[in-house]
Amino acid sequence: MIKASKYIKAEDLLAWNIDLELGLTTKTVKKGELFLEEGQRCDYFYYVLKGFVRLYYLDIEGNDITHWFSTGDSMITSHFSFIKHEKNILFFEA
Repeated sequence: MIKASKYIKAEDLLAWNIDLELGLTTKTVKKGELFLEEGQRCDYFYYVLKGFVRLYYLDIEGNDITHWFSTGDSMITSHFSFIKHEKNILFFEA
C-alpha cells in the first residue's frame, strides 16, 4: 500500500505498458464491489487510478475490521499472499 505517485505516474505506467509490452491490464470495479476475497490467492499488484479501496478482514466473531484505506495513485496487494503464493486473509472492496 504505497502512495505511488511520488515514484511513478499513471500516465507513465500506461505508456510503459505499451512501449515495453508489459501486458498490464485494467479492471474497473463498482463502489462496494469485492475484487479480492479471503481465501483467494492474490496474484497481482493493483494500481488504484482513482477512487478508494478498503482492505478489511473478519475477526473471530465475524465482524469486519478495516485494515487499510487506499486512495487513487496507490499500489496495493496482499503481500503475504502475493509473495508466498498462499491464500489471502483480506477482502479488497472498492
